[in-house]
Parts: sequence; structure tokens; C-alpha cells
Amino acid sequence: MTIHVLGATDLTTHYGLEVDGAIKKFSDPDGASWAMVARPSMLGPVRWIPVAQIPSPSCRRVVLASGRLADDGSELSGSWGGWSPRGQAAFESEIERLAPALSALGIELVLWPRVGDALSDIPSCLSFLRRHASGPFRLLLEPAALLDESMLARAGEHLERIVDSLAEQASVVALMASNVEFANGAARCVQLGRGVVSGDLIGTMVARLSATGKPLILRDRDDASAFVRSMERTKPG
Repeated sequence: MTIHVLGATDLTTHYGLEVDGAIKKFSDPDGASWAMVARPSMLGPVRWIPVAQIPSPSCRRVVLASGRLADDGSELSGSWGGWSPRGQAAFESEIERLAPALSALGIELVLWPRVGDALSDIPSCLSFLRRHASGPFRLLLEPAALLDESMLARAGEHLERIVDSLAEQASVVALMASNVEFANGAARCVQLGRGVVSGDLIGTMVARLSATGKPLILRDRDDASAFVRSMERTKPG
């Protein structure tokens, strides 16, 4: 298992996308990025046109949220907009439009599911992976990002099901360990030591994510440092 860290970077353009984040190895913060993290989403207001000109040619991977429609034309919008029929149709249309360009440029687009987006739960992620297994698309799984506030009473069961169903999928190329908090019904993923899910449940989730051997991403260097120290304390001998 390799530990990576999500961090901010100066706003730049990468493959035609505005990016303000990067994922790097914890042990090599000055090395090449594992991925750049884009600001917009797949269903954002501006259509993405992939281009070959990039500031970091060693990084051919972009992380992007699947997103949601800001207004789906009905009385319901926001979180509902991503998985409404109109939202799903818009998402699939973007996937079909982007696939040839991504493949031609050798770009791996890693979609980042979260509650309310077009990719928001186990069924939508599994369906996407089945349909696009041979394309340029991959997933970054952050289990806490798939928790809705109504799921907190049984958070352990939900996290277990998410990890069981998705973490070992071949096209899930990295895993992010985090907790989650809610404000006015909106979810926000936070560092492991914060959030509303109990430390025991989060610890169990992290152990199972680590056991996959896939890259494990922490939300900042402090979180990663604490995680590394905890691993060292539990080493046998």
C-alpha cells in the first residue's frame, strides 16, 4: 500500500481543465503528482474540451467529480439533479462525448463519486464500471463521501457494504480515507480525526481499505502523518 495526500496547488490548466489540487505520494511531496484534481465537475456549467497541452506531462491522470445538474427543470434540484433521469442522461452524454478524446490523448479520467452526484451510491458506481470497463474512465472511492445524513444511525453497515462492493473492483484505482460531517443537510468529507462517524467504525474502514493494497489517499499531510504513526505503533515486534 502506498500512502498519498490530497493537497492544494496553484490554480493552473491541466488537459484543458482548471485544477487547484494534486494527489502526491506522502513520502515524496516534491515528486510527480499521482493525479491532478479539477475544480469543475462532469455536469458543470462549462463543457470540458480535452487538450494535449499540459504543464505536467508526467501526470496523465485527472480526478473529476461526476457532478450534478444545478437545475433540472423541475421543482427538485441540487442533490436530486445528479441522479434524475435528466441528470443521468446528461452524464452519459458527456461520457460518450469525452471517451474518444481521452483515449486519443492517453488521459485517464478518475471520477470521484459522492452523495447526490450522477455517481452517488453502490448501484450507480457498479453500473458505470460495467458499462465503461474498457474505456479511459476509472473511479476514486471515498466511502464517507457516499454517506447521507439519514445513513448515520447504521453508518458501520453502510461503510462495510460500500467497501465490500466497490473497493476491490479493478477500475477503482485508489481509495480515500476520511470522515464526514453535515451542516444544514449538506455533507462534507473531513480528516479522519474529525467528523460524526465514530473512531472505531472509521478505524475498521481504514483497515479494510489498507488491506486492498491500492493507493490510499488521506485528506492532508497532518492526517497522513497521524495515520503513519498509528501504523508504526501497531507493527508487530
